[in-house]
Amino acid sequence: MNRYRFVVVLLCAGVIAAVVIFGFSVTTKRRLDVAVAGLVAKGEMLLGNRPPKWAEGDRQDEATGPPDPGKSRDNATAAYNSFFGGHEPAWKDPSWIDVDKAICRHPNTWTDAERATVAAFMGTNREVILALRRLAESGGPVYELDYSNYNAIEVPHLIYFRLSARLLAADAASHAGDADYSESASDFVAGMKLADALGKEPLLISQSFRVQMSGYLYNAVEACMQGDKMSPELYGQIVGHMSNSDSREALARAFIGEGIAGLDAFERIRNGESDIIGPLASRWKIDGRLVRAYESPFARPWLNADEETFAEAIVKIGDAARLPYHEAKRLAEEVNKMVQALPRTRLLSRRLLADLDLPLAQEAAHEVRMDLLRIGLAVEQYRARNGAYPPALDAIAPILSGVVPLDPFSGKPYVYEIRDTGFVLCSADTGVMGAANAYNLIRFPDERPHGSIAWRGQR
Repeated sequence: MNRYRFVVVLLCAGVIAAVVIFGFSVTTKRRLDVAVAGLVAKGEMLLGNRPPKWAEGDRQDEATGPPDPGKSRDNATAAYNSFFGGHEPAWKDPSWIDVDKAICRHPNTWTDAERATVAAFMGTNREVILALRRLAESGGPVYELDYSNYNAIEVPHLIYFRLSARLLAADAASHAGDADYSESASDFVAGMKLADALGKEPLLISQSFRVQMSGYLYNAVEACMQGDKMSPELYGQIVGHMSNSDSREALARAFIGEGIAGLDAFERIRNGESDIIGPLASRWKIDGRLVRAYESPFARPWLNADEETFAEAIVKIGDAARLPYHEAKRLAEEVNKMVQALPRTRLLSRRLLADLDLPLAQEAAHEVRMDLLRIGLAVEQYRARNGAYPPALDAIAPILSGVVPLDPFSGKPYVYEIRDTGFVLCSADTGVMGAANAYNLIRFPDERPHGSIAWRGQR
């Protein structure tokens, strides 16, 4: 009799648990649908539609280099594939090792021997430089991405774009050393166009490479090109490709693109596609059994809640990316606090949403570099026209199309001071040392609290 009662109680408990879980599943699914609909709507607005997928035969292993241009479905993509396949030997030249070491440092630190090595290499590979300039005019897309596996999107083209930016930056510095600013400007514009083309990809890693590329180009201009020796036409040519609002939009698209691709990871777990479990567990150093438990219908409410959290946070951080950093930072901090407070049942969100504020800081550092380049050259242009530096930055507003940009880290004007040896122009925020060091920007330890990202500085 007691055994019978035990079985009945057990069955009743099971039924009650099933009903509770079913009700919980229905509730969380409704909330999830709303969150996903918001993310997808944002994706349709920023991306046009969901990221395209390659045909099965178009996939490419990163180890083999760029894909076969014959498989490309786009003329621009075919042009990039053809170039990187045909000119790769330029980067296999034994002297490239020495050239690359120099390029990875600020041109102000080059020795005479390094300058001679760079100039000789550029002369030997002149056709590569000219081909890169022509390629930059094709725009994008630059590579056909496969979004079918969120955890392993193949991006073998990124290294080629970074190498291209290094080549163009070195050529720009070499020509500027000979006061051939016209050639330097052509290199800079081509490099920025390549970076912009790469920035069209809705991936955070692509945006990171875009920022790195602009950093190499910035260093070359900052170190070698003098605004007072440059014609207004050349100045306009250089600064005509630096829209900070466009770069913020690129980062916003990347966040939303990553979010939509991330939904696929949740869906694959929900559908029991076990091939995603191992990579996720390995990547985040967690027990694969915890991820696999999400496949169970009994764990569906927690998976739904996890995905809802992910979708809502991605929309919020995507909106933040479109704002100046001093405003975006507050939203990013809210997301970080939310992530840190998540229960352990938000298994994927706790990891997918970690450190999302870092791309925002990187983008702000990029904005500062582009602003300081425009302003710094404009200050020198003003001096060439008037015989003295402007008393304040407002005086160069006409050269900057009427508006002097503000420091995205603070929302305030950049620090500008006239010195006996020249002028100091830098970010007004002292909290960006990490970003400054990451991109080999000039530091002014004696300028505290004026900032850490500076244009040229004291002469």
